[in-house]
Amino acid sequence: MLSAPAPVLGAVLVTASVPVALAALRRICARHARLQRIAMRAFVCAVAIAYALLGVETALRWLFVESNGAGVTLASQRWLDMYWKPINSLGFRDHEVLANELAGKRVVWVVGDSYAAGWGIERIENRFSDRLASALGDDWRVLTIAKPGWDTRRQIEAVAKFPHRPDVIVHAYCLNDAERAAEAAGLRMPHVPTVPASSLGRLVVQHSHLVNLLYWRWRNFEGRQTAEHYWDFIAHCYADGPAWNAHAADLKSLLDLYRARTGHVIAFVIPN
Repeated sequence: MLSAPAPVLGAVLVTASVPVALAALRRICARHARLQRIAMRAFVCAVAIAYALLGVETALRWLFVESNGAGVTLASQRWLDMYWKPINSLGFRDHEVLANELAGKRVVWVVGDSYAAGWGIERIENRFSDRLASALGDDWRVLTIAKPGWDTRRQIEAVAKFPHRPDVIVHAYCLNDAERAAEAAGLRMPHVPTVPASSLGRLVVQHSHLVNLLYWRWRNFEGRQTAEHYWDFIAHCYADGPAWNAHAADLKSLLDLYRARTGHVIAFVIPN
């Protein structure tokens, strides 16, 4: 509600303020012709810059779309609105699953996180699970059980509740699937850049597409060292004994769930 008319409101405010500001400048500088010329030029430049910024804000708001890795930018939220579909009744980015459609077909589960869900892929048919379905043909049905941000523990919860039995399970493993187990074992994840702490800062960053873009570009540049620390943390998840033991126990629980449903499990690691 607030974000949609913001550029229009800005243009109205700038336009309405022009005659008022001009009258004030003329009155203030009435006895100083040279000062009045300088003030008028500065004012014209300020108005031109304001309209230019409003133009950029409008263009970014309606034309700029991108898939951001963390999904925190306004442009990435717009990408999600445009492309993160279809969402089935089970809450996954996948086609609707009807029991009668599975009759007589062999079923493949593809389990994972954002990679398996197709983060950054605009057309769902281009992600690997749908490519697999196309390659297997009409006698097979591939079901995607994946969401961005999932780790092994969330996958266990989802698999335990998923209603349709598989013939084959394909597990897409990412190295950061160990995060929650590691944190539960006492490891601390590095600080992740967030929105400004102040209420005004949050308001501006969350509603201005221009400010939002510049802010997250700056935070991403600033956060390169944080990213290095993050991958050091991921490596430590596997080197730290208690963290690895906790994650290994999670993997065993997930594998036990898989084996209770089918004898055919394929796993692969998605490289960083």
